[in-house]
Amino acid sequence: MSVSQVAERFGVSEDTIWRWKRNGTFPAPRRLGPKMTRWRLTDVLEFEAGLEACMVMTFDTSGITFRP
Repeated sequence: MSVSQVAERFGVSEDTIWRWKRNGTFPAPRRLGPKMTRWRLTDVLEFEAGLEACMVMTFDTSGITFRP
């Protein structure tokens, strides 16, 4: 996967993907040539599987004032 494909998958910028990689929080890409770097889909899927998910089961609107 190219950096643009990975960024689109996570809804972030390409710079964010590179920053995550530099910080060690994202898998390293594979270098396929002097100007070509790609991520393996299996590495990206494994990273996704380790992410925590947050689900909102209820949303309390009693303290919110709605204005027309």
